[in-house]
Amino acid sequence: VGGTAPSFYGLFLELEFDQEFIGQTCLTPFRGEASTKPLWIELEEKIITLKPMVIDHPEFDQYFSVHSSNPDDQVYLVSPELTNALFVAHQTLQVELHLSFIGNQAFCVVEFPKNLVKQTGGLFAPWVFSSGVRYQELKFLYQTLTLAQVLITVLNKNKLGWKQDKAN
Repeated sequence: VGGTAPSFYGLFLELEFDQEFIGQTCLTPFRGEASTKPLWIELEEKIITLKPMVIDHPEFDQYFSVHSSNPDDQVYLVSPELTNALFVAHQTLQVELHLSFIGNQAFCVVEFPKNLVKQTGGLFAPWVFSSGVRYQELKFLYQTLTLAQVLITVLNKNKLGWKQDKAN
């Protein structure tokens, strides 16, 4: 039996809020010097430049880089509470996290740890002649859903600062 193996094992979270974020902001794993350069994204057939942001959290900067189309307006969005929560999540899950804030949605990609992919075959991979329940997968799901809950709590706490009409 042939076929190709999936290139991504993990979860993609989409969190929707009742108001829009100011501009577009991405948090990605730190990649050395490349993380200090602007990013370009295509959104609604327009190319948007995301400039690197400096975050006042030394440990956070070792693992994440932040880029935004409106860096000056992101103080409330990329708050100390958010950076601390993401740093703790990174340390707990021990995986790379990717986040983006566009419109009224936050998107979060959480990769299933590569060492667990080798052990389990990946999330929800069926096992023949054994239990379908695997502790590592349940723990990962629990931790990822806890991360989603923390993101929602932190972002809702600071949402007065990231209201779209504040930029106008």
